[in-house]
Amino acid sequence: MTKNENSSIKEKLTPKANKQEDLAEATHSVALGNGAIPPEAAALGGLECEDIINQMFGVETADGSPFHPGPAIGTISKPQKGKDIDVALSVTVDDIFGSGKTTLKLTDGRTIAVTIPSPVEDGQVIRLKGQGMPGPQGHRGDLLARVRFKADNNMRIEGANIVIDADLPLETAVMGGKIAVATPKGKVALKVAPWSNSGTMLRLKERGLPKKDGSVGDIIVVLKITLENTDRAVLETLFASHTQTAHSSKKG
Repeated sequence: MTKNENSSIKEKLTPKANKQEDLAEATHSVALGNGAIPPEAAALGGLECEDIINQMFGVETADGSPFHPGPAIGTISKPQKGKDIDVALSVTVDDIFGSGKTTLKLTDGRTIAVTIPSPVEDGQVIRLKGQGMPGPQGHRGDLLARVRFKADNNMRIEGANIVIDADLPLETAVMGGKIAVATPKGKVALKVAPWSNSGTMLRLKERGLPKKDGSVGDIIVVLKITLENTDRAVLETLFASHTQTAHSSKKG
């Protein structure tokens, strides 16, 4: 074979070899995020080359079927959390006006300290992150503490008002006077009108719970007439005399 013939064969083979190198370089370049496929690489590989590149990036293949790649290299999956726990949280007037905290005992033996937000409402949910059930890898869900107002020490919460039942001696109920009533912020003296009955309500403005609109509820004192044992003999004599006088009047 002559030198001219040999050179001619090399010229015919060289472009194909160069294109193979271009394809390898283009594929490497796209895999590294350096851009699109050069025309010569696409021309050489045709749709088969595009299929390879598309599959690398999770797009459709030449026949239209979707390709779903696995997670990207270096991606860290988020640990699965455990289930949330939904429990009732009993809250009293003293809890709110005292330390502003209460405790919650769970069925698994844990005791959780809960800070009571202000303002607070019955049915409000307090979320405690990471206090729920453990997940497969130990990551806990959340604890959802649902506030339930509880009556205590003759005090109960109705809306933003604090209702207090106060004992009223019979003598004060008949003659009038003052009584001492324990409130969340200390004792107060209330004036009672003569001939007051059980169920009579006395209102202390803006002494109750704070509201979300910035206003404050009231304290409502409900009077409950009580009979003292020390007055029993006197009262029995009094009513016996009254009954006898009433019967005598009817006979006359």
